[in-house]
Amino acid sequence: MGEGSVRPTVSGSQANQQSSPSNAAETPPKVERPGNSDYADWAHYPCSADNWTLPMLETVLIVLAVALIATLLLAMRKPDTFRVARTARINALPEKIFPLINDLRAMNTWNTFSLRDPTSVTSYGGPASGTGALHSFNGPKSGGGTIEITDADAPSRVTMRLQMTRPINADNTVTFTLARAGTATDVTWAMDGRSPLLMKVMTLFFNHDAMMHAAFDEGLANLKALVEQA
Repeated sequence: MGEGSVRPTVSGSQANQQSSPSNAAETPPKVERPGNSDYADWAHYPCSADNWTLPMLETVLIVLAVALIATLLLAMRKPDTFRVARTARINALPEKIFPLINDLRAMNTWNTFSLRDPTSVTSYGGPASGTGALHSFNGPKSGGGTIEITDADAPSRVTMRLQMTRPINADNTVTFTLARAGTATDVTWAMDGRSPLLMKVMTLFFNHDAMMHAAFDEGLANLKALVEQA
């Protein structure tokens, strides 16, 4: 253009329209990224292993405490005494059977608990048979303790005192009763005693009566075989 030419005037709005395209896309939102202070906060987020350890430990201890209390409460509701007894009929008169019970050495030839623990360390004291006869034992299966004949009424009854020192302390009464039935004899092996708290707790996890019944049945079967085969 020459010096005398007139330059067209452009308004501010027109200038803005010319400086930016009319069909330009919208600007996407700005993504905020955490600064250093945010990362510091994340380092102490509650899901970290260190922060979970204490609550988990507290939960485990609470569960164990509740289980222990529940176990003790259940055990305390069990009877303070127990009695187990089994009977077998033996084809022989009481006079033939009685000596095999009244003599502790003879008794241990058929007694389940002695036969199950052949490595048990045993000893005998007092008279050979009858009141005062004593047998002590200490073995991995039979435990430790003594059994003493406290009363003998031939040929119908023998009463013994069983004192256990292992695996638990116990003081029980064992009674053998021989009742004539014609030419046979009904022999009853019974045991009575108190149930300490530890024993009550143990019986929550195994059937004490069933275990004793099985042992008594086995012993009476041994006695029956010994007598009837003689």
